[in-house]
Amino acid sequence: MDTVRYVIVEDERLAYEEMRRMMASLRPEYVLAGWADSVEQAAVMLSRGDVALILLDINLSDGTAFDIFRRMEIDIPVIFTTAYERALCKFERNASLRTDHAALSALERDITAGRGRRRFMVQTGDSYRWVDIADVAYFLSEDKYTFLYRRDGRRHIINYSLDAVETMVDRHDFMRVSRNCVAGIGSVVSCARYFGSRLRLHMQPDTPEAVIVSRTRVADVLRWIDGVI
Repeated sequence: MDTVRYVIVEDERLAYEEMRRMMASLRPEYVLAGWADSVEQAAVMLSRGDVALILLDINLSDGTAFDIFRRMEIDIPVIFTTAYERALCKFERNASLRTDHAALSALERDITAGRGRRRFMVQTGDSYRWVDIADVAYFLSEDKYTFLYRRDGRRHIINYSLDAVETMVDRHDFMRVSRNCVAGIGSVVSCARYFGSRLRLHMQPDTPEAVIVSRTRVADVLRWIDGVI
């Protein structure tokens, strides 16, 4: 096989560094051609057409991996980075491998219906750490930043838009209840009718501002709280 040029598409630097280190150990003869942490960067990088393999994370800073496939035609092998060592061997055994778009569509459906992200990386000073999804109360958009609020009341800025967060979390456990809030079901203490046929949610820990559900969202939010969806 000729020299393999590959790219890593991963939005978390620590995960990227670990992937780069493992690839250097497993396949030192492969050449890392670039790193992208977003759909936008990946599309620009892949449009150059000089790589033979993509190592791809599902969740990116501005969307999901599947948004890349919707934006451009990709016909080179893709390895999702949840588990890739055996996939590397399969790639090397079959140089004619191409992206199976029907399989990708099926995978997207499975992931959308599945459990979602298990943790989020946050920064405290110069240190990075993980917050398990079980410790997350809700996500709020405030002053152009997205904050992850923990059950103990602490909050952290995260590098995702609220739109992106909505695609990353389990739809049974979290829901976009308002324009600026993705709430965790365990953080909703009570709800009450609010003027204009809206709904007010009371959260634990308390939110800086009232969480008001718009009239068009009320039915879906009540069904979610009731465990119907």
